[in-house]
Amino acid sequence: IIQSEASDPKNMPMVSSVFANRLKPGSGFGYLGSDVTRHYIERKMKAYIEEQGMDYDTLFGAYCTNDSYTHKTAGLPAGPICNMGKAAIEAALNPAESNYYYFFTDNDWNYYYNETLSGHQSQWNQPVAVEPAHRRRESRRHRHHESGRVRSGHEEIRHLERQRHPRLCEERL
Repeated sequence: IIQSEASDPKNMPMVSSVFANRLKPGSGFGYLGSDVTRHYIERKMKAYIEEQGMDYDTLFGAYCTNDSYTHKTAGLPAGPICNMGKAAIEAALNPAESNYYYFFTDNDWNYYYNETLSGHQSQWNQPVAVEPAHRRRESRRHRHHESGRVRSGHEEIRHLERQRHPRLCEERL
């Protein structure tokens, strides 16, 4: 999950800390809240599951860690969602020290962390500078999904490219 959520090794310990904080007893987060666990089943495994005549809802529920869904799992998913690298394993074993429970990235892959939902939403809704039309990326940050942050089309393409290459490849509200 850390491998898929973080864009490079330097961000992995802090992303790991967000998930570690969410999994602590008494944190109020029964669910990890990572969109990449849901994406794994929806985008990578669905066709195989259906071809094999397997129960999609059951498998979706074993991997989806977002509490907004009927079928979901508390804590960690049933298995890995990608091949993780050494940096992701090290980050999982040694998360950074933080009090953060929320994070998102902007179009330039800058990471933003927050301790509270209200702080997260406030930071999320801050305007983003718009580049000239001939160089424009998306002028707004991404829209929330019932499970949290959803990648834009531009962001999703970059995310998928990172998963295909050796270079290391949200969130609950």
